[in-house]
Amino acid sequence: MLFLWSAIDKEGYLARIRNHFPELLKKPIAEINKTDLVKWLQQQTLKYKNHEKGYSDSSIRGRYSGLKSLMAHAVRNGAIKQSPFDRMEKLDFHREEMASQQVKRHYLTIEQQRNFLVSIENYQDKKRRECRNSRAHGKPYLQDLDSVAIASHHKPMLFILYYMGMRPGDVIGLEWEHVIDTPFACSITKVLEKTRRKIKTPAVIPMPEQVRSILKEWRNQQGNPTTGFVFPSPVTSKRMCKTCLNSCWEWIRKDAALPEQYVLYTLRHNYISWLIMNGIHLKAIANLVGHQTTAMIEKHYGHLASSVTNKASQGFSELLEKR
Repeated sequence: MLFLWSAIDKEGYLARIRNHFPELLKKPIAEINKTDLVKWLQQQTLKYKNHEKGYSDSSIRGRYSGLKSLMAHAVRNGAIKQSPFDRMEKLDFHREEMASQQVKRHYLTIEQQRNFLVSIENYQDKKRRECRNSRAHGKPYLQDLDSVAIASHHKPMLFILYYMGMRPGDVIGLEWEHVIDTPFACSITKVLEKTRRKIKTPAVIPMPEQVRSILKEWRNQQGNPTTGFVFPSPVTSKRMCKTCLNSCWEWIRKDAALPEQYVLYTLRHNYISWLIMNGIHLKAIANLVGHQTTAMIEKHYGHLASSVTNKASQGFSELLEKR
């Protein structure tokens, strides 16, 4: 297939094809069929629902359309007689996107949030018990977790996800240079990973005291480093894998009796949802979660603002009565 693709004067386009359709690259372009396309689409959708890659429906749609355009180009230039897309039914991405977003965007009740925070501590206790058992049965060289304030990286990572609504990838990739803690500023300042190709300006996200305090304790516990990953892999000391919190989340979710459909990313939705329901200005929320505009907030969370609007209206009507 590459002989045809290299003829297209679009290096970025070619890179996207290589990145997103690696399996199809192994086949001659004339042998790609409807089954290949359906299989690819199902894999993309499954990864999105399982949060393996974080593919949005708009991303899948863009990749799908890109390959479709490439096949049309191949037909026009005589490389193939017919595009396999001619046999595909028209996909209603908008309907699929809205359905997936409705399923995906949950928020926790106050009671669930309390349970969640308790379960974080329970998980820390679990790690300590496991460590004591390992040290008593042939591994005395392991660090004594009973002697440190934070038993594992899971707690500070989850605090950032919960109290700041950051994306898991940004927390995993967090470096000490990004953590600004001075008498004049207290923030996490970094180029956000999801939008780094388009937006090079670092987002400045204020740290609440809960996060500031635990990161200070974590840094002290790690020997007060000034560079490197905040949460390096305990095995390689390099960046941890994207699934590093999966087993922890599942244990905590069950311990806190949270619904099965709640995923790690639910913490971000919870953060945004409660800010909206507490009447915080949408522009302020967008800044806090790394959006350039309020468009995404309005699209996916706007329905939560109705109660705030009603409360504001009632509040105005009662202004004179209170004086």
